[in-house]
Amino acid sequence: GQVEKAAWMFEVMVQEGCPMNTVLLTTLMKGLAQAGRIDQAMEIYKRMLIDGEAMPDLVTFSVLIKANCKAERQDVAMGLLNAMKKAGVQPDAYIYNHLIAGCADLAKAQ
Repeated sequence: GQVEKAAWMFEVMVQEGCPMNTVLLTTLMKGLAQAGRIDQAMEIYKRMLIDGEAMPDLVTFSVLIKANCKAERQDVAMGLLNAMKKAGVQPDAYIYNHLIAGCADLAKAQ
């Protein structure tokens, strides 16, 4: 589908040395997360940190925290919150809402 095409295009861009930016990478992560491919979205996040070309911003962290909470991976989401703070990105009400909703959903499931 469309997510596979986007992931393929991303790989082509990486291979050809195209410059990456935060908006492009966050958009790809969001599409992957919505398709349930959270591990792939997290790999792109990790690549961002290693490459240093584009850095995660508030929207990046929001996408990843929400996706991990929905996947009942609150430990990963909390790790992202800590990474966000260390990077100097101030969490907003949406970030905390994702975390609270994720914890509530997990509590209901148990």
